[in-house]
Amino acid sequence: MQSGSVVFAVAVDADAKRIASGGADGVVKLWDATDARLLVTLWSGADGAWVSLAPEGYVAGQDALLEKASWKATGKAVTDPKLIAPLKDAGQVGQAARGVKLPEPVWK
Repeated sequence: MQSGSVVFAVAVDADAKRIASGGADGVVKLWDATDARLLVTLWSGADGAWVSLAPEGYVAGQDALLEKASWKATGKAVTDPKLIAPLKDAGQVGQAARGVKLPEPVWK
């Protein structure tokens, strides 16, 4: 389930719809229990800063940490704020955590 890290903990929600896995790398991943689809990746830093990321690219987190984030597309850094803006959408990340399949971001 947890790619690239040893899994230390697994929990299932009360409805048995979602599974959370916690790895040695400090990352928690939330999965759909019916199809093993990754819903959201959650990361928390030592200073309490946090980021959550949906597989489609949508991200939510503390602004100070998001400002330090490095965005890449086809291996190259993306610095244009207009391209990054559609990805910073806490509403979409929240929907992903509830199991909703998200559309691809609309680039403006």
